[in-house]
Amino acid sequence: MTKLEKDFEFLKRIFKKFFDRNEIKSKLNQFDELSITGWEIWLQVELMIYLNSLPDEVSEFSREIRYDLDKRKNKLRDCCAIDLLIRQKKAHSPIPIEIKQHRSASECIRRMLSDIEKYDQIRESNRPTDRFLWCLGIHSKVEDETIRKYLRDFDSKFVFTYPIPKTEFMITLF
Repeated sequence: MTKLEKDFEFLKRIFKKFFDRNEIKSKLNQFDELSITGWEIWLQVELMIYLNSLPDEVSEFSREIRYDLDKRKNKLRDCCAIDLLIRQKKAHSPIPIEIKQHRSASECIRRMLSDIEKYDQIRESNRPTDRFLWCLGIHSKVEDETIRKYLRDFDSKFVFTYPIPKTEFMITLF
């Protein structure tokens, strides 16, 4: 199994377990009932607490780490932040993850794709890892085919969708 495949399987497993937790589903349902938006930072913090409970799988994690952008690729901004870095046990480098949340699946995925462009603008010598960037999106449930249509340029082998049980939300990882 390649490093990319191992990272994908690892992230699918931990994110599925995280979103299957009753306390997370309860909060998501409250956000839905009260039409609360903008809970991305809450999600990052909850994920960090969860990652801390996995000492056999995760050796290190951090959030909102800033990196200098390559001035040749972006003349308007000096730096950007990666939402989450997770280093697996026995891994030499962390997995970078960008997290997005939006009620609309299409808007959520559009923002995730924008994060990939942002990551590509980080100065090569400043990149935190040799691993690929992964994007995790939380949005309203839609048909799997809809997500695949939005991500038609991506290898479907590395696109994971998961309707979160007993909620109106689903996750998309690519």
